[in-house]
Amino acid sequence: MSKKATIGISPKDSSMDKMDRYIKRNEAREKARFRRHGNDNKKKPFEEWSLQAKIDHYENMSPSQKFDRKYPKYSMWYDKVREKMEEDVYPTFLRDEIAKIKPEMQKMFEDKTSIKSAINTLKTVYKIY
Repeated sequence: MSKKATIGISPKDSSMDKMDRYIKRNEAREKARFRRHGNDNKKKPFEEWSLQAKIDHYENMSPSQKFDRKYPKYSMWYDKVREKMEEDVYPTFLRDEIAKIKPEMQKMFEDKTSIKSAINTLKTVYKIY
């Protein structure tokens, strides 16, 4: 038996053409989505960002944004201050004294006072030591 000649393109060329069309179509979709929605990093959870994107994000954060990210709630900030102060002050005495100045403590949190400066304020201004 003899081989018959094939007319048209070979199966290999056909599959390559299909892949090329698929790739072009997906690239066009990505470009259109980027134009509509912007940078893809904003859509991904922060943990899935690339390392370089995370570094850039942290470098561009203001100190108040860093504070908000580290201490999203007053209770978290308060626990950290209390933990550091209990190294020097008896815990029940500390709780009693802080209860007296609770509005000032909340104001320090709202002003985004760092843990170190809050401890210094408690020691110097409010004489808790």
